[in-house]
Amino acid sequence: MAGNGPQVPGRKAGGSDADVKQLTEEDLSNYTIFDVILPLAGWNVEYPGGACGEMYEKILRADGLDPNRMKRDQRCATCARDTNTGNADVREYSLPGSYRRMIRQPKNVAWRAIRYTDPEVALTQSDEDKILGQNPPAEDDPEGKFTAVQVEFELAASVYATMALREVTREETSTWHHAGLTLSGEDQEFRGSKKKEEEGEEDAAGTDDKDEESVQETKADKEGAERPDVENVKDVKVDEKVDDEEAEMNA
Repeated sequence: MAGNGPQVPGRKAGGSDADVKQLTEEDLSNYTIFDVILPLAGWNVEYPGGACGEMYEKILRADGLDPNRMKRDQRCATCARDTNTGNADVREYSLPGSYRRMIRQPKNVAWRAIRYTDPEVALTQSDEDKILGQNPPAEDDPEGKFTAVQVEFELAASVYATMALREVTREETSTWHHAGLTLSGEDQEFRGSKKKEEEGEEDAAGTDDKDEESVQETKADKEGAERPDVENVKDVKVDEKVDDEEAEMNA
């Protein structure tokens, strides 16, 4: 099935208000994989034929749903009654359904490889952080020990980046799987290294200041040691003069 336009409310065509068409082999040259759509179950959609349509019906009936009775009826005296409860047979749902493209093509795709060391430093920045000017991403570090690929792209509404990355990496998207990949990464032994490096630079700057103070104190002590105590020198000279006078008197 392929869709050429949005839903048009009020126009019924082949079981659906949307402009859809079931493709045949002759139509293939006129469409691409990005035109293929699939229905979300409801009363206002057209289900695909063949094996795909059969799968839809099988799955819906397994959940107790009738693909041909998805619209909620109004309560009325003539409605059929449930043999067990006596209540009118009124379904508690009314699902019109919709269509989704099977594959969406990302736009404005760009990527680059960057080097880093500390896994705690963010490699990307969210749109909110960009607006607020917070949490800037790490810059490419030529001396970094590890390589990361930074990918940017735009997607349509209700299309998820995790699915796009899954197709690129061929990895599961579950939280537990990615948590395991993170914990087993070789970069984990360098976690927090950027912060430690910054703290080390601060400590080194503080040590340099203390060393300079010590040098100044040592220099002052040395100058004090080399300069004789004036008072002591005077005392020595006075004592020497008294001794000389006593010696002359005794003579």
